[in-house]
Parts: sequence; structure tokens; C-alpha cells
Amino acid sequence: MSWKQLVTLLGAGSATLLLAACIPIPADDADLYFGRGSGSIPISEGQTTEVHIRDTLPRYLGIIEEVVVESGGVLEVGGKNRVDGCLTTDTTDMDIHWDSMVIPAIDYEDLRRIVVEGAQRNGFGYSWDPVRRDKLNSRSVAVGDEYGNSLIFYHHEAQDRIIISLYSGCMFPSQPLDPDIPRSSYPLPSPEEMFPNLTIVQAFDHNGDENPDLRPQSGIQSGAQTGE
Repeated sequence: MSWKQLVTLLGAGSATLLLAACIPIPADDADLYFGRGSGSIPISEGQTTEVHIRDTLPRYLGIIEEVVVESGGVLEVGGKNRVDGCLTTDTTDMDIHWDSMVIPAIDYEDLRRIVVEGAQRNGFGYSWDPVRRDKLNSRSVAVGDEYGNSLIFYHHEAQDRIIISLYSGCMFPSQPLDPDIPRSSYPLPSPEEMFPNLTIVQAFDHNGDENPDLRPQSGIQSGAQTGE
């Protein structure tokens, strides 16, 4: 699977989610913010980027780490963490697209249990879609909060893998950014800093092709669920 194919899978996996708990509805100022960052708390009153990275991000990373440990402790990363603008009327806001992540699949019900328990423990909203969709037999589990942060696990049974997508909501930095410095230079933690207890490997080579040494672990398999 190439990097382009991974991006396609992420798009396909964002199909309908059945709500198991209420993920917050957009805030009153959501019409100003057309991107990912429309939580139930007005963005003008939300967390700063620094507070998000210091306080909120580790709670999401903890959920991811629990799933990865269940999968074998190896996290494949592709692309890089990046800061984007929010497609708003304000030119000083930002959101963060954290590095796309891939792990060998675990049983979908185990995935759902771990993620839901983590969401409940952290006071996050959560949802899941248990129906197998498309040729990949894709199912998903999602977590979110009132700040517009989003964590989605795409369980692709046919490929024996889980793709993890993590986005922040729209935020303002505590100090205005220098307009002459691109957002892409904003300092973000590396995958190794985000997950010091996991083994981090590159999922793709410099040509965008899948690392041939990375294959789902035999025995960690959701395919047995086909008899459900």
C-alpha cells in the first residue's frame, strides 16, 4: 500500500459513524470556522495550542498507546506532523494534523472496548460504526471532545491493519505568530517524543511505497470475526 492509497483509505473510512455517546455539536461561532475545529466550546474561548499539546494531547496519546500495546507495541508512522490554518476569517488560528499511524489489526471488539474505556476515563465523547463497509470490510471507532479534537481508528479487516487518524480542533497560539514565519515551522513533538514507550518505525520509504519489512503480525488477526 502506497502513501496515496493510505490517504484514500482515510477518506473512505470517514463514512457514517453510529453514535454510541454524544460527540459535541458545533459552537455558536462555528460558522466562522469551516475546518475540523468546530467543537461545542467557541473557538475564541478554547484551549491555546500550547495548552492542547501540554494537557489534552497526552490523554489522546494514552488511548492510542493502549491499542498499540495490544497490537504488539510497534507503531508505523507515515508523513509528518503538520500545522495548518483553519480556513477561517482569522489568519492567526491553527489546527494540527498529527502523523498518520498504522498498526497490525486486533479484534474489532477489543479495539472498541479499549477505545471506549479510554474515552470514558478521559471524559471524551465516542462513537463507533460496527457495520463492515466497502471491500476492506472497514469499521471504525471515534473519539472527540468539546474543543473539536478528533481521534479515529479505521479497522480494515481485509488488510489486517488499523489506520489511526488524530486531528486537533482549531486553536489560537498563546502568543501571536510572526506573519513572516510559516505555520509549518511551529515546533511539534516527534512521534518518538509522543510515544516514548513504543517502537516507532517508518511505514513508507522515500518513494511513498510501503516498507517491505513491515507486515501485519501473524496471529493478531480480525479475520476470524467473519463467522460472526
